[in-house]
Amino acid sequence: MKPMMPQKPEILEMTVEQLRRAVVDGGWPAYRADQLADWVWRKGVTDPAEMSNLPKGMLDKFDLLTAHIANQATSEDGTVKLLIELADGEHHDAEVIPDRQRVPRNGSVILRRE
Repeated sequence: MKPMMPQKPEILEMTVEQLRRAVVDGGWPAYRADQLADWVWRKGVTDPAEMSNLPKGMLDKFDLLTAHIANQATSEDGTVKLLIELADGEHHDAEVIPDRQRVPRNGSVILRRE
């Protein structure tokens, strides 16, 4: 049986103060946490390769769980069916059902674990 590896801190679950503390505990200056927060929370960037002002290897100490749409289909009534793949390989189904009575972009969302 393999020993359990300690879990890396999940950036998206941290407050800015928790992120600062984790960055400093990892040996980097506190301002690096602000740079990281800017990439993730202000710019919406989740690809470490795009975070050009952060030291290589810094993000290896953190998890940045993300998801992407593995498959998408739109039916004739406008319902959009999505297969969402999480970073850990788990899949979830989602349906976005438009509400024709309201302003466009409103509707219902149904999520299911596969």
